[in-house]
Amino acid sequence: MRRLGLVSRFAVLSALVIGVLGFALARIIGTEVTNRNLASARQTAVIVSRVVVQSRLTPDQLTHGLSPTAIAEVNRSLQPLLADGALARIKIWNTDARVVYSDDASINGRRFPSDDGLADALEGETSSEVSDLAGAENTQDRSSDDRLLEVYTPIRLSGDAKPEGAFEIYVPYAPIASGIHHDVLQVWVVLVAGLALLWLALSRIVLGASRRLRTQMQRNEYQTSHDSLTDLLNRPRFDERATIALRDADARGGTAHVAVLLMDVNRFRDVNEVLGHTFGDVVLQELGRRLTDAVGGAPVARLGGDEFAVLLTEVSGAAAACELATRLLGVFREPFTLDSLPVELEASIGVAMSPEHGTDAAALLQRADMARYEAKRAHTGVEMFTVERDGTSRNRLTMLGELRRAIENDELLLYYQPQLDLRTGRVSGFEALLRWDHPARGVITPGDFLPLAEHTGLMRPLTRRVLELAARQSREWRAVGVRLPVSVNLSAANLHDADLPTFVSELLRGEELPADAFTFEITESVIMHDSTRATEVVGALRNLGARISIDDFGTGYSSFAYLQQLSVDEIKVDMSFVLGMVDNADDATIVRTTIALGHNLRLEVVAEGVESSDALAMLREMGCDIVQGYWLSRPLPGREALEWFRRHARPIPKAAGRFSSAQ
Repeated sequence: MRRLGLVSRFAVLSALVIGVLGFALARIIGTEVTNRNLASARQTAVIVSRVVVQSRLTPDQLTHGLSPTAIAEVNRSLQPLLADGALARIKIWNTDARVVYSDDASINGRRFPSDDGLADALEGETSSEVSDLAGAENTQDRSSDDRLLEVYTPIRLSGDAKPEGAFEIYVPYAPIASGIHHDVLQVWVVLVAGLALLWLALSRIVLGASRRLRTQMQRNEYQTSHDSLTDLLNRPRFDERATIALRDADARGGTAHVAVLLMDVNRFRDVNEVLGHTFGDVVLQELGRRLTDAVGGAPVARLGGDEFAVLLTEVSGAAAACELATRLLGVFREPFTLDSLPVELEASIGVAMSPEHGTDAAALLQRADMARYEAKRAHTGVEMFTVERDGTSRNRLTMLGELRRAIENDELLLYYQPQLDLRTGRVSGFEALLRWDHPARGVITPGDFLPLAEHTGLMRPLTRRVLELAARQSREWRAVGVRLPVSVNLSAANLHDADLPTFVSELLRGEELPADAFTFEITESVIMHDSTRATEVVGALRNLGARISIDDFGTGYSSFAYLQQLSVDEIKVDMSFVLGMVDNADDATIVRTTIALGHNLRLEVVAEGVESSDALAMLREMGCDIVQGYWLSRPLPGREALEWFRRHARPIPKAAGRFSSAQ
């Protein structure tokens, strides 16, 4: 038996509650209607007795009985009322419980035992009850209501408080019952109609709210599982679909394979730089539509930036997967048109299949990414992951596994390079630089493993580990009085991580650090990779209170347009220009122009790669704000960086030579 839904349960329960409430109200109101009708009948009987009869009575008659003349006069007065049925019977009692008058003359002058109604009337109270006296002789036909309303009311002739007698009046009950039935029926009709309308109104409100809630939940679920720009699946949902497909394929057995096609646009950055990110977004949306049409119902996802993935749940083999990948190259090559301007794109596609290349979604995506990397390097368009044919892939795969374990086993280290504020001569902060303390290879610099992490989805856990290490070191320094910001580099993958600002906020709160304890460095290429997403994530970090720095400034083409949009705090002149400016006038011009630009935009300017006193003197003359480089110090482990800072805590003289710790 199907369980009732929320709205159905509400409908049933509310109908039950309203029904019970309506029944109770009807009973209460019905009782009140009955009582009012009976009271009205009693009042009518009292008025008749007092107006028609009581005015003809005297105290002496109540004591000794009515004379024949008085009886005849009372009979004449009551005859019309008795004849048309307004009254059925009437008696007049004195205080001795003797009948001094009755429409039934045979009982005049007789004394009867006093009942409760008569006793109440002789005490001054009006009372009534419904009796069945009139039907005693009519037992054959009981189709009509022949009951009587028996009313006892006191008689006061002299105005004294104590009654001098009592009326016993019988009124036909049928008209009263008919009035009660009519009024109660009206009450039921009004109640049923009113409560039914109330139930319908409540049901419509709840049904409408339920539909809106269900629609919103569906919308929220859709948004959490789809890319906001292209409406394709996002990375988590694609992983989920791939995991289900792999489980189903394993259960079926046989020769069917699951394949992952991972693809991106070659030099998509150029599209954004030349035509603008608005056109870039249009291209990505159109690519999403084309890929969806081309794969015939297979799941398609946008993993971030210009990166797309296709999941083939039942493919016969490598040849079929590569054939589809080759056809998908045509999707990218078909020209895109904006304002009559045709733009042709090229793509690189990597293919990985289960079970040959992996049995879980993460492994297939990693191997497809390696194949895509090879396709891009070799300019072949499509490559199938093949470990036996590609020793480099084996090495990359081995390092990938080791890097994943390094994150889990706490093999990552941070070194810190100090930054000098030329305006004050004091150390203004440290840049955190990552090192991998490999158990067999020793310390590995980031250039040997960061590209691998960027292409295999490890940048998110890697960066979060770096942030944890930097926050812990900053807290330790602040505990001994060193309150300097730490700069941390973010990659393109980090700016696709919408949860990064929340992670940073919780990390700062857990380590009891202010938001400005971090400066986040982002390269121009990272911004241009996906400017829309970069703006969102960087804006959220900026709103926390963190500082934002543009690293390697001067090597891109379009960063000028985003400096104010991203609320940047500083720019870092690319090291290549600083290293060459002493001997190369063009490099010196670029550095000088960059410093002037930064100051005009009210930004601080940092120069990295300062390795000589001549370079330092030129930067000071150009008005550069902050410098870092081997002239000041090599990157140092946390404890050594603290010792270095303590040795150089005083302002550094402008004529200072190379620092001893830099040797």
